[in-house]
Amino acid sequence: KPFIKAGRFSYAIYIFHWPMIMLFIFLFKTQIQLNIISMIGVILLNMVIIIALSWYTEVKLQPQIARILNKWFYKATQNS
Repeated sequence: KPFIKAGRFSYAIYIFHWPMIMLFIFLFKTQIQLNIISMIGVILLNMVIIIALSWYTEVKLQPQIARILNKWFYKATQNS
């Protein structure tokens, strides 16, 4: 079961992790020091944001996109 729950977030982690790291570096390059505590903080904040984006992407956005594509597909097949 833990792998099933983690699988829900794996795509969002794959998509969002690099842009989020680059954003943090760009925004906070003067505040980020190369020590373990600040790096752990960046990683934890990154994971929280990715989980929130994953929820939005998987739960809210994906069903709406699927609904729109299904309407478009069935409309296109009926006209053929």
